[in-house]
Amino acid sequence: MVFPVLRISNRDLSPILERLRTEHLEDEDQAEDVCEAVKTFVTHRSKAGAEEIGYMLRGLFTQMRRHVAFDREHVLPLFRRCCGS
Repeated sequence: MVFPVLRISNRDLSPILERLRTEHLEDEDQAEDVCEAVKTFVTHRSKAGAEEIGYMLRGLFTQMRRHVAFDREHVLPLFRRCCGS
């Protein structure tokens, strides 16, 4: 919903929006990997699996915090200016 509005309002944003779209897809892929790891851990419990999942979650959460911060600091204000909100 947000990206199409921004793309129409400012064509110069297209490269940035494409990068953010790619990051969204990467976030989804990483979340799917974590989900699969958790499913495997539940069916085949092992201490090594728990440590691996912890590492994966820290990486995902760090990436997501950065992404959400960027969206709040940059994307949301642009969207609000475009929509007059």
